[in-house]
Amino acid sequence: IDVCKPITIQNASHGTTAKPNQVKLDTFPARWFSGKKRNFSSAWYHNKPWLEYSVKADAAFCFPCRKFSTSCDAAFTVKGFCDWKHALETDKGLLRHAASKEHISCETLWRERQMREARGQKISTLVHTDQLARNRYYVSTIVDMIAFLAVNQLPFRGDHDSVESMSESGSGLFLSLFLYTLQKDAELAKIMETIPRTATYTSHDIQNEIIELMSTLVTEHIVEEVGDEFYSIKVDGTRDPTEEGDAKTLTQTVISELTKAGLSTDKILSQVYDGASVMSGKHGGVQKLLQEELKREIPYVHCFNHQLHLVVVQAMSAEQPVIDFFSVCNLLYKFIRRPTVAVHYKGETLKRLLDQRWTGHLATVQVISKAHENISQLLTELDTHLFPADVRVEAVGLLRAISKPSFRFIALLMSKILTLFEAPNRLLQSKDMDLHTAVQLVNAATKCIEDFVVEQSVGARIDQENTAKQQRLRLYYGCIDAVCGEMARRFGERNSALIESLASLDPESDTFLDAEKVRPLLDLTGTKLVDAEFVVARQFLRTQMEGSTRAEDENWTVKTLFTTFHKTLEAMPSVMVAFKSALTFGASTATCENSFSSLKNIFSDHRRSMLHPRKAHLIQLSFEKDLTRKCMEQWKDRLLRRFHSTGKRRLQLY
Repeated sequence: IDVCKPITIQNASHGTTAKPNQVKLDTFPARWFSGKKRNFSSAWYHNKPWLEYSVKADAAFCFPCRKFSTSCDAAFTVKGFCDWKHALETDKGLLRHAASKEHISCETLWRERQMREARGQKISTLVHTDQLARNRYYVSTIVDMIAFLAVNQLPFRGDHDSVESMSESGSGLFLSLFLYTLQKDAELAKIMETIPRTATYTSHDIQNEIIELMSTLVTEHIVEEVGDEFYSIKVDGTRDPTEEGDAKTLTQTVISELTKAGLSTDKILSQVYDGASVMSGKHGGVQKLLQEELKREIPYVHCFNHQLHLVVVQAMSAEQPVIDFFSVCNLLYKFIRRPTVAVHYKGETLKRLLDQRWTGHLATVQVISKAHENISQLLTELDTHLFPADVRVEAVGLLRAISKPSFRFIALLMSKILTLFEAPNRLLQSKDMDLHTAVQLVNAATKCIEDFVVEQSVGARIDQENTAKQQRLRLYYGCIDAVCGEMARRFGERNSALIESLASLDPESDTFLDAEKVRPLLDLTGTKLVDAEFVVARQFLRTQMEGSTRAEDENWTVKTLFTTFHKTLEAMPSVMVAFKSALTFGASTATCENSFSSLKNIFSDHRRSMLHPRKAHLIQLSFEKDLTRKCMEQWKDRLLRRFHSTGKRRLQLY
């Protein structure tokens, strides 16, 4: 990148310009970037009234920052910005500069000067304007600290709220971070001297207000993204959001929250919950009451991750030897965690077994398979008079249990079965997982289990005289039968008309874009089916797929078809709605459950006095951390203006 020389932007007739010099040329000079020519574009002026261009320097400048800043980025005030390759990239170039605190402050000063000049006010008001800028910088720093603590799930408060107490022990992270920032930011420290001690904005009430404003901005962005499109709802929760946990109360809570957020309940396409009767009940569950309340069909999908979990639970409880095996594993975990025992253990760490998280069971059987020798050696060494009697007794019993051939056999069997479910379980937790893809994953997992049975059956040699082998073989088939039977029972909805409708949008399906097969999907959205559009779309897409240069291992899917040919499909509205609906159908509440980890970190034992609104907002800000960070960048001015307009402020910001 060429280094641009410092330059003052000139206007031929007026000398130094009083407004941005937004030059428009037929062709702007080009520079080489990684073997490709790139240049400034006058289209960049759109929505950037501050941007200007110097023909002499072949560089872009920021007009308000040149006029009002002494500490802004030199690339936009002195040298000139000319990195055209990264000009429009997020967090780089023009967008990064526009989101900076210095630019926002300078642009505000510029706009205020324009307003004053329009009203004929005197320059003496600049003194007041400078103080407003200082106030904004101060409150902006407060916002940044709150956002940082929220994103990282860190506690705010200690025993004090007052600025005067921030150097004392027990002041909490918020005041400690404030003190650290004052020490590092000389400008903030100077501004702090002008801030009244009655308006330091460090109290928990101000924190709550700013946290709520951030949460509102995040929600508004999500609602704006949804727009007027159909959407799916996924609900899971804790007991505290509502005083009553019955289906009727929960249904009204869902409707109320959606309406309050600004989403139309007429656009709910599907509902995804776990299998608890209060949610899934066919007559009195939330899924049924919601349809009755809204007077239309809204298909209910039992969370696929939850169903897969129930399949695994069935596999681990179908046979008593398997139940006994995991009981021994649990005893091993607790025994080896003892400080007097753990110090002698050199193998891989065993995992805790949780009823609601079968992945711990997989991790445990994998460790036992790999570290069986280490565990056996540890238990053998503990059977000496160097250790207490209770430790020796327990070590002997555990050693005897894990030394049986059946123990290692069950470990290998469970490892094989659970591993087959690991990939589908992980993929089903994806935020954009749709129902059709989920069905395909389940089908694939079932096929793997069935193929596994065939492979083992072909290679099995039954020794009629070996009772132990017969027992292990019976145990093997018993576990596999339990898994296959539960898979068939749990995922029987694959044969429904809706699933067939979704499958008809799959390019690999024999009924690809069969209009009558797709009709149930369109009926849910009230969209008129146009046969001709499906005929044209099928012919067009098949031709495009056959002539595609995609790699052989890159199969066409509903999603890749939609993203690749989105523009063309817009000319066929009913086909477009079908594709959108297929990709919108939910399959798992895993994203809801993922927010529980945020809840656990935020609502810790030392933060139990936190009120529900603050807790709910902090969980959202933590879970949607990418959006929360925008409150520190491009949404900053909007947030400050809302903060300024709510209530009577001791510090004026605008």
